[in-house]
This record gives sequence, C-alpha cells and structure tokens, in this order.
Amino acid sequence: MIPELHSKVRMAAKAHPEYTLKEIGNLFGLTRQRIHQVIKEIGPHNYKLKQKGCKRKVVLSKLEIQTAIKTKIRQDDFIRQHSTSLSTLKYFLDMYGLVWPKRIHNEKIKLNDLKEMIRKHPDYCLRELAAHFKVTASAISNRIRYHDLPYLKKKN
Repeated sequence: MIPELHSKVRMAAKAHPEYTLKEIGNLFGLTRQRIHQVIKEIGPHNYKLKQKGCKRKVVLSKLEIQTAIKTKIRQDDFIRQHSTSLSTLKYFLDMYGLVWPKRIHNEKIKLNDLKEMIRKHPDYCLRELAAHFKVTASAISNRIRYHDLPYLKKKN
C-alpha cells in the first residue's frame, strides 16, 4: 500500500504542482497531514506543493526556469510573466540547483567597435560616441569603465 500511495502522490504532485496539500489529499480521500508525511518520505526537495497560508503563491517548475535561461530571458521579465517575486525565483533556483546568468552589457555596443572608435577619434566626447552607437552617454561611460578602456574625458 505504501509504495503504491507514494507513486500516486508523486504523479499527482507532478501533474498538479499548483495544488495545495489539502487538494492532493482530497484526490485520494486523505488528510493534509498524511499527504505531507508521504511527501516527506518521498523526498520533499523533489515536490514543492503550496500550503494554505504559504507566502509563495507561485510554483515554478525546473523546466520553466531552464527554458527561460536557455532563451536568455531577463530575470525581471521572467518575474513579471509569472507574477512572482525575485525572492521566490531565487528560492526555486536554489531548490533546483540552477544559476541565472549575469546580465550581459548592451549588445548594441560591440567592444571591438568601441575600442576602434576611441582609437580613430580620440577627440570625441561621450555624447558623440553615444550618438554613433545610438545609445546613451551613460551606457558608453559604463562600458568604458567596466572594460577599463583608455579614454580621457573631454569637455563639451
């Protein structure tokens, strides 16, 4: 009976991660406490179900997070799409052992192109460089500072 119950609860938890412990229990005519005990026996790190009064309203699956990382979705966009918070996302990243990659710099500004522009036009100010790359002056300034490029600030 026990292994059969474990497999039933495991399949129900996978099929309905948004269900609470009580809702899973109702599927099998069991109490919330019994389902909690079964999940504890199975391994709670594999199955995270909502509990009544739980702060986490959203359950993020490992596949959803992996797909978002592969498609290079920004963290704040992912959070907005799933109506969740950064702390919830970090909780599930830790739970699944995943790492969200750090944000890349503005891709409009290619590093080699910026170096070349600074070399060719040493008299250009940040605003002129920004106009060439169609970005803001602060984006150019941040990129120069981040890569420690040889650039002397010019007076406008």
